[in-house]
Amino acid sequence: MTRRASADEKARYAFLHEIGICAVTGKQQDIEVAHIRGADALFGKPLTGMAIKPHYVWTLPLQGMEHFIQHVDGEDIFWSHRFYPWRDLTRGPMATALILEGFRTMNDADGARTWLRARAGSTQ
Repeated sequence: MTRRASADEKARYAFLHEIGICAVTGKQQDIEVAHIRGADALFGKPLTGMAIKPHYVWTLPLQGMEHFIQHVDGEDIFWSHRFYPWRDLTRGPMATALILEGFRTMNDADGARTWLRARAGSTQ
């Protein structure tokens, strides 16, 4: 049986596409919704395997190639090689996902876009 996406899940995915830029590179192309699968008690995030998708809030917009590399390298390597420490409360992937959810609840795609561009630009 296939699980149906909730209205909030669909809204989150639509919002990430509306932002339209990669959370890592800040570029606007080939954006995909990427799930964060790693666990962290600090964020109340349980581990999820490939057969179980994480809650929709644990998603980020990534360029297709970045999303592919995330799966190939594994999350620890992927994020650390991009200067986004896993547990960083302002720059880590889980913190970023939660910040983007705040922008979504305010229906502020422009604010999210501006914040992601500044975040991506600070690692260049």
